[in-house]
Amino acid sequence: LLLHKCQKRPYACKVCRKSYTAAHSLKCHMRVHTGERPYSCKECCKSFSQSSHLTTHMITHTGAKMFSCRLCGKKFSQSHHLGSHMRTHSGEKPFSCEECGQTFSQRSHLTGHMTTHTGEKLFSCQFCGKGFSRSSHLTSHVMVHTGSRPFSCTECERSFRQSSNLTRHMKTHRGGGKSFHCSDCLKRLTQTKKRYFCKECEKSYTTARSLNHHMKIHTGKKSHPCTECDKSFSQSSDLTRHMRTHTGAKPFTCSVCGKGFSQGVNLTNHVRIHAGERPFSCKECSRSFNHSSHLTRHMIIHTGEKPFSCQLCGKRFSQRYALKRHIKTNEEKMFSCKISELQVKRAPK
Repeated sequence: LLLHKCQKRPYACKVCRKSYTAAHSLKCHMRVHTGERPYSCKECCKSFSQSSHLTTHMITHTGAKMFSCRLCGKKFSQSHHLGSHMRTHSGEKPFSCEECGQTFSQRSHLTGHMTTHTGEKLFSCQFCGKGFSRSSHLTSHVMVHTGSRPFSCTECERSFRQSSNLTRHMKTHRGGGKSFHCSDCLKRLTQTKKRYFCKECEKSYTTARSLNHHMKIHTGKKSHPCTECDKSFSQSSDLTRHMRTHTGAKPFTCSVCGKGFSQGVNLTNHVRIHAGERPFSCKECSRSFNHSSHLTRHMIIHTGEKPFSCQLCGKRFSQRYALKRHIKTNEEKMFSCKISELQVKRAPK
């Protein structure tokens, strides 16, 4: 025991000053700050910073729950999960903050709370350098760069970066809607009730959160500013997409040709080129398109609509490129006229 007390810890972390007896222990610890997770689960998309964490995680796939609560009978796959659960019965909060006296039932909750006093951001993103006070926040942020969405919906093809987003999404399938099967692919679909209505327009939504996001369009509130430029956005997802214009990140890769895209919707449209898929058909003629915007542009041929107008002369065009060509021609004419005027003024009398 005396040997352990006197044992030197020569390997110190430069970020948080923790020290270790072995270089390997320090190397494993550094992954907490870098967000590196080299040990991946072959059953799902989760990854871990230490091999022991992966071993523990694998129990969730086998379904083995060897540790049971003697009070309520609830079972757990890990002993420390049972220990944490027991505190919900006893009300015990053994971890207290030295700064404000607030107590917590779990050590991780105290660690996260302490950063509110110190303002420290010990967890840095290896892609962009952004700092975070909690490792869980860093893990979620890194997925913005990698494009990883490990939480998939079993009812449809949507996937999410966070489990809470998946849980919220699942309510759209269970929200008292009517279930039916698609006649083409036999997939079970749900027609959900939209109970949240916008008072400004006629749109309706299945969740209050979706309605709140939509309302920002009417209020003009843009609470998500870009740290690289002066742009700001009403939704965090829009800011995330915009940030890729600065970082150049293209997390969505085509499995056929390897081409990368900054947005998932662009990859979806691109894949249709390889598959020869043209899901957007014109009701007036037999033509079909692989992108909805191409169909919209094509429909102008049938309607005769001219939605693009010149602000200088009022002339209207059916295609945007035709308007741009018109403006460029006018600018060249105006420029040549100004040169002629100058030449007349400077001509000797």
